[in-house]
Amino acid sequence: MRLRVLVLTATVLATLAPGAAGAAAADPPALVVRARALRQGEVLHVSWTGAPMPGVSIRMFGTTWPAYDRGPSTGTALVGVDLDQAPGSYPLTLEDASGAVLAQTDIAIEPGTFTTRTLRVDPAFVN
Repeated sequence: MRLRVLVLTATVLATLAPGAAGAAAADPPALVVRARALRQGEVLHVSWTGAPMPGVSIRMFGTTWPAYDRGPSTGTALVGVDLDQAPGSYPLTLEDASGAVLAQTDIAIEPGTFTTRTLRVDPAFVN
């Protein structure tokens, strides 16, 4: 009796799986962006679910950032915000291997404030 239940369960799941997979493929991947702050000099941690790996990458600031597989249809990437990046709103896109956009969101980068320190060195110690 136990074997029949397992076979029946496997048959039902195999029958339902194609329809379920088709419904999930229609939903765009969910992007999540985390950062200490959305400003110059920071690192953005981008994660998503619902996009097939491999070949998925993140594009922002005109640069393609590599993605790392975190499980079935789940990935993560790190995006660096350069100190020279002008403040403003920038698109962040999740792309497949062909460059097709799977998901997109706009990220507003704020100006960063950085302290500077001027060092005075005796000319005898400078090349």
